[in-house]
Amino acid sequence: MIQTTEVNDDELIPKLKAIAAERKSDKVFVRADGAVTYARVAQVMGALNAGGFNNIGLVTDPGGPSFDGNN
Repeated sequence: MIQTTEVNDDELIPKLKAIAAERKSDKVFVRADGAVTYARVAQVMGALNAGGFNNIGLVTDPGGPSFDGNN
């Protein structure tokens, strides 16, 4: 998804390039939950990089799981 719009894998990089061309900043944020594998997050980050975004931040939610195993 880009914002709230679903995007197919084959359309992702071209759409990201179009967005990057309209922006001055190369900063973008990725939000993913536990239902998304790390491999998929890495794929999306690679697509972001290929699309022109080189400053990628990860968004965390304060209510996420804790390190002590208590969710």
